[in-house]
Amino acid sequence: MKNHGVNPLANFNAKSRAALLLAILTLATLLTLAHYRSPLSRVWGDEGTYLAMMESLAADGDLRFDDRDLHRTKAAEGGRTHLILQRNEDNVFYSKPVLYAIVAAPFFALLGAHGPILLNALALGLALAFTFAYLRRFGDGGTAALVLVTFVCGAVIVPYVAWRMTDLFQTTLALAGLTLCFSGIRPSGMRFSGMRLDANGQPSWINRCISWRHAPLLGIVLLAATTSMRPSNGVLVAAPILAAIFQRQLKRATVLVVIAVAAFLLLAGLTLVTTGAPNPYRAVRTSFTPATGYPAGSSSAEALSRFDTLPSSESTGLKTHADLRRSAYSAFYFFAGRHTGLLVYFPAAIVFLLFALRRPDPIGYANLLALSAAVAFFIGWRTNNYFGGDTFIGNRYFPSIYPLVLFALPRLPGVRWLAAAWVLAGLSYGSALFSVTQFHELDSGSQSHTRAGIFRLLPYESTSIDIAGRRDRYWAGHFIRFVDPFARVGRWHAELYAGRPPTELLMAHWRPLGKLRLFIETSAPEATLEIRDYGKTSTFPIGIDAPELIRGPLGVQVDIATSKPWRRHQYWWDNKTQYSTRSLRLRLLLPHGGPATAVVRYFGDPQLLEQSFAYERLADSVPEQATAGTTSEVVVTLRNTSPLTWETQDIVPVRARYLLFDESGAQVAESARIELPQRVEPHHKVVLVFDVTWPTEPGDYRLTADLVLEHVAWFEERTGAAVLDGVVRVEAPE
Repeated sequence: MKNHGVNPLANFNAKSRAALLLAILTLATLLTLAHYRSPLSRVWGDEGTYLAMMESLAADGDLRFDDRDLHRTKAAEGGRTHLILQRNEDNVFYSKPVLYAIVAAPFFALLGAHGPILLNALALGLALAFTFAYLRRFGDGGTAALVLVTFVCGAVIVPYVAWRMTDLFQTTLALAGLTLCFSGIRPSGMRFSGMRLDANGQPSWINRCISWRHAPLLGIVLLAATTSMRPSNGVLVAAPILAAIFQRQLKRATVLVVIAVAAFLLLAGLTLVTTGAPNPYRAVRTSFTPATGYPAGSSSAEALSRFDTLPSSESTGLKTHADLRRSAYSAFYFFAGRHTGLLVYFPAAIVFLLFALRRPDPIGYANLLALSAAVAFFIGWRTNNYFGGDTFIGNRYFPSIYPLVLFALPRLPGVRWLAAAWVLAGLSYGSALFSVTQFHELDSGSQSHTRAGIFRLLPYESTSIDIAGRRDRYWAGHFIRFVDPFARVGRWHAELYAGRPPTELLMAHWRPLGKLRLFIETSAPEATLEIRDYGKTSTFPIGIDAPELIRGPLGVQVDIATSKPWRRHQYWWDNKTQYSTRSLRLRLLLPHGGPATAVVRYFGDPQLLEQSFAYERLADSVPEQATAGTTSEVVVTLRNTSPLTWETQDIVPVRARYLLFDESGAQVAESARIELPQRVEPHHKVVLVFDVTWPTEPGDYRLTADLVLEHVAWFEERTGAAVLDGVVRVEAPE
């Protein structure tokens, strides 16, 4: 056994200095980015539930959601409102994996909401110390340090310290567990340089720990713990078991299986005792916010009904949503997506994987196979949510399995390989700095790094359910998603601002699409609207001084001929229909700069809107005579025979009215707009009821009733006749 540790400074070579410098630069960059982020008081997604669990354990010693928890939740509203809860026969509990909350509860009791951050930092530091001891056995200290710094800082591992959720905790357990499992069994493919000794010639406690002959058993327990927090982490348990099988050590593989199953069942029992269910992902569960109420206190009965009325959110199963097309673009996003791509969020993983694939050994094969299984599960089986939630940077499901990449290495990579990883990482860090510092006044959320630079060039994951900051609208029969903060989006319009980057929106539709119609209203004399999709860029004069424009009460009419859809897939609201997806960027331009605003209203395809006017009148109840000054109820039943739904709430809703004309043809009465009683799907019926007040002068009066597609046309203008037309004899009172 060689003593390489008597003089620590002797090994502080150029590689060690490079590792230290890269770590400092990465930390400085991340602190700069953190400076512009939303304060920790703003909590999104799962983080609120985990904080509430820690507080409940620290204050009450349990994970039940009762009146005490309700009081704390209401006191924290505005900073922590999103709670995921589960129900059993008798009680309501928090519904997230319990291990992280249990470990973090003492830190929460000491430091409040900052306590979990300290836990994350300590756990990461300890896991890296174990991993460095492992790498140090197979190369000099400088190379080991440079590989480890590249692994950590060439990926979005450090930022997860600030997220008070299980993601980083899972990563640290995986690093420590894999280190303990593989330290003593790596074959000769990786050069072994001997155990490192301290200044007294003795192995450090970490080296003694990872050299302990029962270390793999402790390691498999840690890996089972990660699986208890996310079932897909079972691939971590599989890696050392597969390695033992590949090395024909079936006895060791069997022991690891038994220990892993026992540890997992023990943790499931702990979950059962604390929450009433062994697995929160299979419990009857749903989300609660101030708008929905909470299942405790005086209003608990109404909130409790959410468990029964939202069956789709009650539990998470393993049913697949896969098909070849969906898996293909999910795989593309997995590697190159704006919010999830390994290329920009885990560049070191790309480089390390390429290196590992050159000459893998049995342990390398085991880790690569486990990693492939996890990736295949998310992009080939669970493609509807392969990156997870809205509180994340990068793919939040990847950090826990990321350590498999490191342990797949057949030997330590050289400087050229590590430099390649840092070139990719440098591009991503630089782009994030540029984006966040430029647009922090518009967006301080966790996704602000995606607003410019190379991230802006990558495709947006429109399969996502909850990416923070996006705004969804349903206008003119189309789904519209605004994916950045550069426009102010109202209920039926959006506002563009000159001098800001282009506003990006996605559109989904299932029918063939011709042109798209927008109405633009601005007071700027020489304004121009620039519209870009992936195929071309078009400009349209919209200023008040522009001649020969089609103008209306809603502004200048702009018809766009878009490129072909760039993707087709099912969205979350309808997993059976293939929707075409287009991406547009809208920018307001002025020739000499200066402030200006434009109001944009989206009318969709005018050819499709023209198909809305088809109907069939099934029945009506126009009276033959009525008494002057009285009110009669006139009913008409219509069937929507158009291919489009008559919407009651839309940018182009369908409404009704009636008119009265005297014998000379002069209009004598007009009702206000009347809302349809419900949205009317194609081939469905609607019953319109008009309360008609008859004139005080006797005579013959013509009653007409009609529908209008607001801002487009009355049905009579398109079909040649109103939906109801009759003559009523109005007689004087007796």
